[in-house]
Amino acid sequence: MSAVKRPDTALRNKKNAKHGMSYTPEWSSYKNARNRCNNPNNKNYKYYGGRGIEFRFKDFNEFFNHIGSRPVGTSLDRIKTEGHYETGNVKWSTPQQQVDNRRKCTTIDQFTTDELLDELDRRGAIL
Repeated sequence: MSAVKRPDTALRNKKNAKHGMSYTPEWSSYKNARNRCNNPNNKNYKYYGGRGIEFRFKDFNEFFNHIGSRPVGTSLDRIKTEGHYETGNVKWSTPQQQVDNRRKCTTIDQFTTDELLDELDRRGAIL
């Protein structure tokens, strides 16, 4: 009895892909965010789906049409950290923008006056 041969994985994936972007940074970001929100077995689920954060894009095409190509040096970010992954609340952000947008806040009494003024200037808060 001969073994059944599987179709080449890349060919099979190419046939099933609706968008042709399965190996792109955009697809990876989409897939990972969806997984964090929808898969209780994901190691980061407790920080996303477990906190009620939902992934509301119906498919990759809707996601990509909204956010576009990922610029080099950026990753997927939610504008409102307590909001869902949905139209109007996602963007590509640099690592520094991600740090500035996280839930944990730094108290201002940890800074000297000069450090505080420098940080406010960097954020564009000083005219």
